[in-house]
Amino acid sequence: MTSVKLLARWLQMQQLRYDKALSQAMLARQEFQKQQQQLDYLQQVQSDYDCAEGTTMKSVALAGRKNFQQFVQDMSDKQSLQVQQVEEKWKNLTEKLTAEKKKLQSIEKLLDRQVKKEQKTAYRAEAKTLDEWQAHRHTERTD
Repeated sequence: MTSVKLLARWLQMQQLRYDKALSQAMLARQEFQKQQQQLDYLQQVQSDYDCAEGTTMKSVALAGRKNFQQFVQDMSDKQSLQVQQVEEKWKNLTEKLTAEKKKLQSIEKLLDRQVKKEQKTAYRAEAKTLDEWQAHRHTERTD
């Protein structure tokens, strides 16, 4: 197998790794957005039910509201941690994607150089053969 064929195969394998990294990064981005929306919702609920000391709302006791607020605060804190974890995963996958893209581009350049090198070598060999054939033909005529 020629080096061009090997490089082309290597390029295909790298393309598959890049495509996989792209897919993973996109899924992580979607998961991050979903988690962020949930956090935003919890924070909105928290601000909607924020109450001042000594007030009640529709006969709901202050103690019950405070318990609810604490519950929402705890959920928001946990969701915030979840968002951070998913964001970190997304960032790592994005970095991996960038690295795979750089590898892909370098293999493409290497393959391009190798193709040009082999074309140049083939052209030189063909030119040499043609020159030899013309020289041989010229010698046959003069004999």
